[in-house]
Amino acid sequence: MMLRYASTLLLAGLTWGLAAVGAAPAQQAATLTGTVEDANGAPLPGANVVLLDSDYGTAAGADGSYSITGIDPGTYALRVTFVGYETIEDANQG
Repeated sequence: MMLRYASTLLLAGLTWGLAAVGAAPAQQAATLTGTVEDANGAPLPGANVVLLDSDYGTAAGADGSYSITGIDPGTYALRVTFVGYETIEDANQG
């Protein structure tokens, strides 16, 4: 994990869910949703959420929530970054 701006604060309260949406003849698309919060439970608006080894990613909204749509169902490695906080990577999302 990379330490940003020598901060020892952690992104905590990262939650996620993988839900199938819509139907396609060959496969279903899925949506990954969740929230990004600091260790005190405060939302981190603008936090970057990226699926590693893909072109998918987004920024968290004002309430810390995010949604990545149109992905194939499965398990993904996820990276969350926010200026002044330690980068979080987790491969156990699905």
